[in-house]
Amino acid sequence: MVWTIVEVLKIAEGQAHLMSLMTDLYSDQTLAIIREYSTNAYDAHVMAGNADPIEVTTPTSLNPYFIVRDYGVGLSVKDLTDMFSLYGASDKRVSDDVNGMFGLGGKCALTYTSQFMLTGVKNGIKTQVVVTRNEDGKGVMEVVDTRSTTERNGVEIRIPSKDHSSI
Repeated sequence: MVWTIVEVLKIAEGQAHLMSLMTDLYSDQTLAIIREYSTNAYDAHVMAGNADPIEVTTPTSLNPYFIVRDYGVGLSVKDLTDMFSLYGASDKRVSDDVNGMFGLGGKCALTYTSQFMLTGVKNGIKTQVVVTRNEDGKGVMEVVDTRSTTERNGVEIRIPSKDHSSI
């Protein structure tokens, strides 16, 4: 089948609209961010067999970020790309021991802010990415740094706070 330019543009417009709807599906943005990222971090600990607590940092005037850090299985460049740039991508469909599976929760920060930072460490490689929401409403991920590290496997999500006292 051969598509016309108009048909291709309509398909692209429809996909951008669906991605925007899936990103904005939360009625309480703050609660969604806390719930989704804390649950993902807890699930990462379960998947790694780590009984330690996850780390959550709330915003202050000196550190205006909501931060969730886990020491789970970690995420590589490919894992980060698959999980945070593809709607519907999930590594949780294979187990009943973890929460989630729809592949939407990782993008929920985009309901609150137009940009946030992810850091994934897996098997001695640390990757930092920025996730942004473009003018079409679509989430876009950019790898900004990859380097060797001795840090433990895990993921950190860093979301800027609007008023520095809450997210």
